[in-house]
Amino acid sequence: MVFKFRQQSSPLVKLVYAGIVGLALLAITSHTHAQGANVDLGQSEERVNETGDALKTVIEGVTHVFFAFGAETIDRDLQSVLLGLVEQAEANPNSTILIEAHTDNRGWALGNLELSRIRARSVAKELIANGINVARMRAFAFGESRPVARNSTAEGRRLNRRVEISLTP
Repeated sequence: MVFKFRQQSSPLVKLVYAGIVGLALLAITSHTHAQGANVDLGQSEERVNETGDALKTVIEGVTHVFFAFGAETIDRDLQSVLLGLVEQAEANPNSTILIEAHTDNRGWALGNLELSRIRARSVAKELIANGINVARMRAFAFGESRPVARNSTAEGRRLNRRVEISLTP
């Protein structure tokens, strides 16, 4: 649909049209955040950067990878965690690896959604580099829509900048 403004269109009419477009974009963004964006893990030429500020921890069978603000790269310390996950995946050949990427709420919502897509792809590419078939992976980007902590503190934001990786039967 294309809107054409007549030269004599009033500022109010233009404002109403802009509001309609804005609401439509907001609805699309909200739906995407509620559902999570499926991340295309197709083979690409992008290379996973091996430097960056990522922290890791394993909680209740789910591997959490934490990223610095705006960071999308995986550091060498993460390799041991991912290798452990690779070993578990090889021991369970019918399992699926679920990758769910998140951000804190700083910045623009759509930018955060894209950053979470990039983070999910970075983790997936590292798993592929360690021998996991891409067909066994499902990756989703949630941006800032699923915080696990309050974004009002530095620690809360750090906990929200994460990728959760789990092995499902």
